[in-house]
Amino acid sequence: MAFRFFTIPIRSTEAAQAELNGFLRSHRVLSVERRWVVQGESSFWAFCVDDLESSGAPAPSVPRDRDGQLRNKVDDRERLSPEDFAVFARLHDLRNELA
Repeated sequence: MAFRFFTIPIRSTEAAQAELNGFLRSHRVLSVERRWVVQGESSFWAFCVDDLESSGAPAPSVPRDRDGQLRNKVDDRERLSPEDFAVFARLHDLRNELA
């Protein structure tokens, strides 16, 4: 995991927004935290982006639900070791059988 920090000032937001949006589109983002920082006319949004470090490869398309809303889905096969994924898959199958 890696953290990246961005600020979007109250004025002249276009370049800062483009930088943040470009980063979000090109990385596998785990979470985004935002805070409004009040400093009068120098107020700004502060963003902390937690992402999976990558080699700069584009992020895969984000899955959407039936209504077209973005789903926050993580590929467990990529995050788990082969042994852990085998246990996870078996537990998943067992849960489906019980349901």
